[in-house]
Amino acid sequence: MSYTFTVQERTKAEAIEVVAANLDKVCDEQPDYATNRQLTQNTAQGLVNTLLDDEAQDVHVSVSGWIWRTDGGIAGVGATVSAQLTARGDGTA
Repeated sequence: MSYTFTVQERTKAEAIEVVAANLDKVCDEQPDYATNRQLTQNTAQGLVNTLLDDEAQDVHVSVSGWIWRTDGGIAGVGATVSAQLTARGDGTA
């Protein structure tokens, strides 16, 4: 199982909020991701908060993750999160 999404928002707070909503959706559709949902959210929030405050640019966040499940349970898990400032867009990624 895997997922990927990107968000592009005008502020850090908005980007963090939309990442959280997307992670909720992932967990609703693929409940195994609840096991590392908070860790992924915390990582995204921490990275976004390290960015400088620049009201002229959007905050772009990419998140992806995977889980490998066997009959015995979860045998592998991974998440990748990146955050950067980008040219002001129309609010969609």
